[in-house]
Amino acid sequence: MDKERIQEFVSTLPLTVVEAMAQIDVHAHDAGLVFIVDNIQRLIGCITDGDIRRWILNGGQLNASVEDVMHKNPIFLHESERNRAKMLMMEKVIRAIPIVNDSKNIIDIVLSQDGSETKETLNSLKNIPVVIMAGGKGTRLYPYTKILPKPLIPIGDTPIVERIIDYYVDYGIEEFYMTVNYKKGMLKSYFNDLNPVYKVNFVEENKPLGTGGSIKLIEKKFDKPLFVTNCDALIRADYADIYKHHIQYGNDITMVSALKNITVPYGVVNSGENG
Repeated sequence: MDKERIQEFVSTLPLTVVEAMAQIDVHAHDAGLVFIVDNIQRLIGCITDGDIRRWILNGGQLNASVEDVMHKNPIFLHESERNRAKMLMMEKVIRAIPIVNDSKNIIDIVLSQDGSETKETLNSLKNIPVVIMAGGKGTRLYPYTKILPKPLIPIGDTPIVERIIDYYVDYGIEEFYMTVNYKKGMLKSYFNDLNPVYKVNFVEENKPLGTGGSIKLIEKKFDKPLFVTNCDALIRADYADIYKHHIQYGNDITMVSALKNITVPYGVVNSGENG
């Protein structure tokens, strides 16, 4: 990666969360992150679009410093370890690794997707439908969702649901079913004004039916497996590979999940029948 390209993925402090969002938006499909360096260009942190989404969900302010959000021990490799990059990205489920010198200056960045995918691969899911569940009130995002429905909360300058759709569109998908309830008029108006190249079919959920309950309201009968996603789940994954895996193993349902290791900072007591 040349020096000019590297700078798209690197920023210095001071930097606010909203400024980081704008920089991430430039290369969202490549990595969805920004590496933070100090005033002598040493790597000191990393912030991803997922970090920002969790920050917002937890009530964090967009004008906060990225120092409050970023990972302060980012994963990196030295030049002599470059050959480990692809394997380490798969192991840690990350999309980019900086290569640093002995002073921890970034001299290169290795991406999990190197841009060599063919158009045929990116269009491999053409005619596969996607259902987006977007009927919830988004109470965890109050007060933002008192004004906007959760799917229209922006990440950078683009609503989160549009980002989700755009990533599916990269794989050739053109047919979307969006189940709506809360502030459904705003959602319909947004996509009508957007006039996208894909088609969004709105399915109205007149009363809350719980997670996944609205899917049964879709009148169309599907003759092939389809994707079902939440309206706030930004997943940077190889959807073509996921679909191939689902078909290959004859699964009824294939779930995409994230592995989380949680350390309980207290003692743990295992109780039996008598206490």
